[in-house]
Amino acid sequence: MRKLFAVASTMAMLAVFAQPVHAASGPCAPPPPPGTMPAQTYTCTMHLTNFTPPPMPVTPIVCPDGSQVPGGVLSITIQNGVFHVTINTAGDLWDTSTVEGPFTFVSDAGVTYSGHYTQWFGDSLNNKNVVSHGTLNFVGTSGTSMLNLHLLIHFSISASGNPNVFMKTNC
Repeated sequence: MRKLFAVASTMAMLAVFAQPVHAASGPCAPPPPPGTMPAQTYTCTMHLTNFTPPPMPVTPIVCPDGSQVPGGVLSITIQNGVFHVTINTAGDLWDTSTVEGPFTFVSDAGVTYSGHYTQWFGDSLNNKNVVSHGTLNFVGTSGTSMLNLHLLIHFSISASGNPNVFMKTNC
């Protein structure tokens, strides 16, 4: 189950990055099939620039102080980004990505914020443990109003099968 979750989350992120992008380097070759001799470690790094995915809906987020980031529609541009994955000969996997660029957020009330965002995620898995985590940071303004949001997301399963899931919000 652990490995299935980690592979599924990695494949989801790869699907996101499979969208057409301007890459500084070409797409990576597929990993060698299991049982390839001699055993090989697979690694792939992709650089992403100037890619704008479709706008995405955002649900309201309650901040620790009780205030709320409203729901609305978020549009981002990946101005700079890098995605890296390594799979060793034992089948252990590590992946990570960092992207950054401008964003525009139009709240359900019609207020438009613009600013800068940074997003990072990473996954690690082996035959006993899984860890997936990420951070998202948005800092923007709308006239005199400021939007400052930091999200921390964590999911892991220990070797004994115990899950640990949390999300922290700072506004």
